[in-house]
Amino acid sequence: MPSALFPGSIRFWLVAFLMAAYAAGYAWSSPSTDTADELLKAYGIRHAVAYPLEGPFLGGALHFGPLWFYLTALPVLVSQSWLAAALFIGFVCSLKFPLAYLCGRKLIDADFGLLWAAAMFVPGWTSLEQLVFLNPNGVAAAALLVLAIALRAIEKQSDWPTFTALGLALAVAMHVHPTSAPVFILLGPVLWAHHRRGERLPGAVVAIAAGFLVPFLPYVVSQIGGGFADWGSATAYVTGQVVLANIVNVPRVILDDLLGGPAVIAEYLLHWQSDRAALLGAGMAIAASISVAGALHPLSRRCLPLFVAALLIFAAWIACMRPTTPLQFTWILGPIVAGLVAIGVWSLGRVGPFRPLVWGIVAGSVAFNVYAIRGMALTVWQGEGQLPSRVMDIKNGLPPSVYRDVWFPALAHRELGKILCDAGEVSLHGHLAYIADKDLGLDALFACNNRSRLSLVASDAPNRYFGMTRAFWRALGGAPECWVGSLGLTRQMTPLLDRKPLPLAQELTDLLRRLPRNPTTTATFSVTAPARAGILVTNVLGGYESFQIASAEALGHAVSPLAENDLSSLFASPADGSGAVRWTFTVVTSNLQAVDVVAVDAAPAADRRDTGADACSR
Repeated sequence: MPSALFPGSIRFWLVAFLMAAYAAGYAWSSPSTDTADELLKAYGIRHAVAYPLEGPFLGGALHFGPLWFYLTALPVLVSQSWLAAALFIGFVCSLKFPLAYLCGRKLIDADFGLLWAAAMFVPGWTSLEQLVFLNPNGVAAAALLVLAIALRAIEKQSDWPTFTALGLALAVAMHVHPTSAPVFILLGPVLWAHHRRGERLPGAVVAIAAGFLVPFLPYVVSQIGGGFADWGSATAYVTGQVVLANIVNVPRVILDDLLGGPAVIAEYLLHWQSDRAALLGAGMAIAASISVAGALHPLSRRCLPLFVAALLIFAAWIACMRPTTPLQFTWILGPIVAGLVAIGVWSLGRVGPFRPLVWGIVAGSVAFNVYAIRGMALTVWQGEGQLPSRVMDIKNGLPPSVYRDVWFPALAHRELGKILCDAGEVSLHGHLAYIADKDLGLDALFACNNRSRLSLVASDAPNRYFGMTRAFWRALGGAPECWVGSLGLTRQMTPLLDRKPLPLAQELTDLLRRLPRNPTTTATFSVTAPARAGILVTNVLGGYESFQIASAEALGHAVSPLAENDLSSLFASPADGSGAVRWTFTVVTSNLQAVDVVAVDAAPAADRRDTGADACSR
């Protein structure tokens, strides 16, 4: 037998590095309302406001248990900080790397374990786990935990604690996301091995069932008290979404997972040209095809059919779960595809002349994904994020479009919360209003336990803050009073429309944001602003209300935006001088009261020397 590909110390430090680099990416995660809702539940647990009995609402169909909320509450108990929660969840999800190493060592050897872990650290759909941390992020770690315990139970005689742990692990896997359901197949070989050793099955089955049911008990209690409210929504989901005929989409799911994920990361986070980005996807597909080399060695030849079967089974389950395949449905495929890649590379490493190539592949893949994480961080830091409609269906089943959003990094939430708390009763405008509403006001709630003084778009509030992304400030040629994460904030602004305060959303299911959407209407309005000022037109409820600017005119002439995304457009007057300019805008929207029009001081950067965050708190 050839010597080990990697010394023991290298294996330890490389797995540790994979964990650290992966978790560090969560510092730049850009939260969604779902993320904020999870943290709101964690805040309620910390302050004994509420102890949830149900978990996240999965697919709008059912909840399962509240395990994820209590897991998220652990870092909040130590530090009431968005960043602490993000890094902790990143650490929990990064356990997939040592678990892959552990499982790989049991299946073949330590070299295969390391290669399996490293193969999961490549750009693809799983790279977006670090962009938005949610409960599905933990699906790979949870599934690998089930596999690790199952391998232990198959390998040697086990007693009830092992089987109870297996049941608990299965429950955790289902809690994080139902795409993990096929891991229950592992019960077959576990119980068969137990039976072949002459041990009794009933005790093992009871222990597994007990471990599985314990995390669901709070949910069952809640459902009994609520008249089994999930029964109707879950039944409707299964009837309308779960279709066995969609199994024909299995090849598309696999192919688009291999090709689409890396290409999207390259184009939208690394900002490569689309044709060049497609090459990265092709490279991932080629890497997966190396798995055929596993047929060359007896050890890998034994595992290759198992990984292929797992890929087909999980892809079939994903294809049947929903006609569309959102990106988070593919995250369970990450360990399987990585395992196939690792089998091929491990087999090549058994051949002496190919060993340097294997070392180069590992080093290159790790370095490239660090580069991809850096690209994500830089994109979030600029504030202007773009992703294709493909993230909602990796099979490209939706009309092609690009979602242009405002992103805000987790590491800046504490700073923003301090500014908002110091501002007292304050109305928020521009991109800042959108971010605060999407974050459910948690920045202020974490900083001073009070978000009641925040409102959106109020024109007569005693205090006002305006914020827009770095890219928008750069297009305007101005500078804010301070920079906080991806936003530049200033109080040097004037609301141009008479607006009553809009309250922030209080939770994910807030009726303020979940009422049936109004039909779109076309409205035209005129405002007057200084010629020097920039004009930002924003739908502060972007994501909830539809919005489009049909036309913009100044001095009777059409004006094109300096910068725009899906919720706002920035304009500058075509006139020079210090006079006033009359603007006329025509917008198509489902909620005119959510349209905020603001004149912002466009003083150039050279005129503003103090742009530190403290400048906004004075």
